[in-house]
Parts: sequence; structure tokens; C-alpha cells
Amino acid sequence: MDRNPAAADFAFAEAALRGCGVTVVHATTRAGLSAADQARREQAVHGWLDEVLERPVAGHPEVPVRRVVVGGRAQAALLGAAKGAELLVLGARRRANPLGPQLGRINHSVLHQAPCTVAIVPVQPTGG
Repeated sequence: MDRNPAAADFAFAEAALRGCGVTVVHATTRAGLSAADQARREQAVHGWLDEVLERPVAGHPEVPVRRVVVGGRAQAALLGAAKGAELLVLGARRRANPLGPQLGRINHSVLHQAPCTVAIVPVQPTGG
């Protein structure tokens, strides 16, 4: 849900319709960080997630939310989260070049490897 409120809104609306919860996964690299720096980074990520999720949580208070912060690559974290899931929601920025690839490397890979249905929710780029 990297800066994509549309993806968060979609995920929460789908969860409300399906009568299930939302698990928000954020992957972060921890290579070379001390334990104290890792703890600070994780705390900052949880704060950021709270901000990102404030509106969809308020709009769907009946939907349980679980926040998962994992060390490592995003692709592995998302594929791990997709195991046993009904739906995996990914945000995607639209590319300015209509002739180039429209999905980023991670979304493309997860779309083809996920063991569940994948919804990719685009967000229009801001600025020029």
C-alpha cells in the first residue's frame, strides 16, 4: 500500500464484503543495522502504517487489521502472505511511458506466482 490510498480502500472494502480481516504486509531490509536501529526502523514503519491505514480503518471499523513488518525482500514477503489468503491486493503506480512495461518487477512476479487471486489497484502519478 505504498502511498496508494486506493489500494487500502479497495482491500478494506473487499474484506468488509467478504466478512474477513486485512493483513497489511510491509517488507524492510535490515542488512547492516544494529538491533537498536532495527527496532527504531520497525517502530517508524508501524507509525507510518498507522497513518496510511487511518482512513480505511475508520471507514470499516468492523474489519480486523493485522500489521506485519518483515525483514527481507518485498516479493518474498508478499508471496508468503498470499499463502492461505483469498485475495492479495497490490498497489501500482501507472507508468508515464505507455509503450514500456506497465507493472513493476515485484508486482509482475507476484501476479504470476501468487497462490491466490491478485487485485492490482493503480494510482495515478502525481505531478509531471
